[in-house]
Amino acid sequence: DDIFVRTRIQQLSGVRIQFAYEVFRRGEMKPLVTGSTHHAWVNKEMKPVRVDRRFPELYQILTEAAQD
Repeated sequence: DDIFVRTRIQQLSGVRIQFAYEVFRRGEMKPLVTGSTHHAWVNKEMKPVRVDRRFPELYQILTEAAQD
């Protein structure tokens, strides 16, 4: 079967991002399955990083993408 995964940003903060997923069989409108993942922005030492302060350009792009 051909499938595709629709991914979107569900939540965004300075230290976290959550993605939502929907998996579809090509040509069908009802998702086969849905899910989400939560991620945190961290540095090499695995300490939280505020991406909105450290990388404001990236954060702006993500903010705009989350509104689509």
